[in-house]
Amino acid sequence: LTVLSGKVPAATSAAPAGAPLQIPPAFARRQKPVLDWFVEAFETIPPAQIAAGLRRLNPTETQLLGVYGAFANLVHYRACLADASIRLPSGATCAQTAAGWRQTLQFVNGDVGRAIQQASRERGSLQVAARCTDGRNDAASCAAYRKTMGDVNRTQHESTLRVIHNLGGNGCVVGDPGCVPY
Repeated sequence: LTVLSGKVPAATSAAPAGAPLQIPPAFARRQKPVLDWFVEAFETIPPAQIAAGLRRLNPTETQLLGVYGAFANLVHYRACLADASIRLPSGATCAQTAAGWRQTLQFVNGDVGRAIQQASRERGSLQVAARCTDGRNDAASCAAYRKTMGDVNRTQHESTLRVIHNLGGNGCVVGDPGCVPY
């Protein structure tokens, strides 16, 4: 795995827009074939295949990459190694992804490991979800994971509300019951 330094990668080989995507048969019939493949085998997929995969994302895969932005940036970075013109579904260019990573690195005082940890956590969440969906993880483990993640999300939400309240702001999030914008 190439470590992101925050620099725009130089394309090492051209990946024409029509380059055939070669998804392994084990992933081909899934609801999220490209994203599930990226999640399971990311380090071994050639950059040109990642670029081809980004061009073939279905709407569900596009939406998930939008939610899991750190992992999306890692995927995009690898695709940029093959094709510097490839864009994320959000429209981000290779230069924008590199700029985002530079900002992330500044935020964590240049600690690349900490910057990549978030992407790894996101990838892990996507991996567990895929394995629960296709039955590779047992039902009890999946239920425990969903409960734990629900607890984590609830705790993060409550912590965010406390921070907002302590800073003197509106103590709710628009969309929550009883919360209205200013």
